[in-house]
Amino acid sequence: RIANIMLSGAVCLSDETTYLREHFKDGEDLRLFELDKLNELPDMIKILLKDDDLRMNIARKAYNAASVEHIWDEKAKQVLELISK
Repeated sequence: RIANIMLSGAVCLSDETTYLREHFKDGEDLRLFELDKLNELPDMIKILLKDDDLRMNIARKAYNAASVEHIWDEKAKQVLELISK
């Protein structure tokens, strides 16, 4: 779902996970929030909605990041490499 959002040209907001922290940059490729700080989420959304340049830059970087590693062709290659080991 994260990659699909990024590939659609939208800004993804998600609760943070180890995987997302390792593969994407918060504030550049997507916006991450902590579940125990949900009170901060409305302000994060307001900032994104008010700042077109910020939103468009994050969406562009997200698309670029997701289109490199998170498309089905690339995932299939990764699976085939694991199987062939």
